[in-house]
Amino acid sequence: MNSISYDLGLTSRPISILVHANEMLRDEVRTTNGTIRIVGVPPGEAPLWVREKWLGLELPLAGFPSPGEYLTLGLSGPRTRLGQLWAIVRGRASRVSGYPVDGSRAVEILEKANPEAAAWWQEHASQFVTPNRYLIFHEEVCERICSQQKPDEREEKSGSP
Repeated sequence: MNSISYDLGLTSRPISILVHANEMLRDEVRTTNGTIRIVGVPPGEAPLWVREKWLGLELPLAGFPSPGEYLTLGLSGPRTRLGQLWAIVRGRASRVSGYPVDGSRAVEILEKANPEAAAWWQEHASQFVTPNRYLIFHEEVCERICSQQKPDEREEKSGSP
């Protein structure tokens, strides 16, 4: 099992926001360890129309090539470290199994597919799409893409023209 990092989100919300990555994750983020494809609508605090726009996007992983365990509090959770730690101590955090993706990079990719959905993230959750902040996509809404596959092989597998 991978190490546990502080994160914002609830287990019923497959997009959670990693707030403070531990040192091991930060070291791993320096290199890409593969890609995930979003194959299900990730539940979360963002509006449904925004979450639906993640479907089909391929996002580079930041960190481990397999899902990790993260403590989550949600988009509406405390903003300060002290508040986050207090919420964790009070039992308000849940464990989530998922893949970390650099928040700013994920929203850049989303912006190419749907500028309106990316604008929602930038307007309503800008603190989570900055450097050293990570979106956690839950394992059940992701498909791991083998790094050995060529882009045209991935398109054939997914049925894209």
